[in-house]
Amino acid sequence: MKLLRNILIGILALAFVVVAIYLGFNQRKPEQKPETSVVEEKAELKLKQASVYQFEDLDYRFVVADIEVSHADDLQAKDLITSEGVSLAKLDKYKTTFTEKEYDWNKLNLKEKQQNHQIRVFIPVLDSKLTKITLTSDKYKDISVDIALNTKIITDNKEFSTAAKATPTPTPTITPTDNTHYAIFELPNTALVQRIDGMEVAYSLPSQARVFAVRLKEANSKKIVGAVLNVTTGEKVNAEDSAVYSVRYDNLLNLSVADKPNAVLLFVVLDPERSIVLGDCSLTLTYESGETVEMSGEEVTQ
Repeated sequence: MKLLRNILIGILALAFVVVAIYLGFNQRKPEQKPETSVVEEKAELKLKQASVYQFEDLDYRFVVADIEVSHADDLQAKDLITSEGVSLAKLDKYKTTFTEKEYDWNKLNLKEKQQNHQIRVFIPVLDSKLTKITLTSDKYKDISVDIALNTKIITDNKEFSTAAKATPTPTPTITPTDNTHYAIFELPNTALVQRIDGMEVAYSLPSQARVFAVRLKEANSKKIVGAVLNVTTGEKVNAEDSAVYSVRYDNLLNLSVADKPNAVLLFVVLDPERSIVLGDCSLTLTYESGETVEMSGEEVTQ
């Protein structure tokens, strides 16, 4: 009996072990929740719109740009730097020039701090040949935004002019003198624009270039088809094509003085030493009839 009892106990123990092992293998593992990771949103700048301006009496172009800011709530205009190395936190000298020329800085409507995740910035452009300028930030290393400059140029300054500047400026006075047939004066070399395919774009010139404007005194109806300025260095300079004109003055080429009394002939001359004496130059005109005339002129102040 004792042996039988031991056998039964052994069988029961073995059965218990088998059941325990079975239940252990079939027990459901606790449901594991998927691991979650926090993805940091990347700071970003997006150009909403930009206007490029070029005024004859400023020695730089400038852009007014609306920029959308994402995931960088503390970013301000002062945190941005142009690809020319100009910090938008240090615009005092450009503002001074702007206001000294009787433009109203407040009319730019700048938003230096974010409003609805947007800022409006003033961007000076120093190199007249640039076709693109880029904004970056030392505060947010990965952000940048490109702004095209080879687009329509706004040359009308009325939008930002003060009331005093809005008063029409008289054209240079020409006092007739014996033996002079034209007045010649100098324009800033940032004053020219060019019309290409119906669009007004900047006419880029090197810093050594000088721009001379010639206005004829005799108001006749002869159409001018060619003009050469004979400068004191001995160089003969052809007038700029009629597609090139000043911010303030129309180009007289292919017109007559009777058509446009205040239009001028424009000449671009490289003169790094500024040695050319305007009053000692002479002008050769070719009219549509084939007639060629050489004449002398006088320098006037603009």
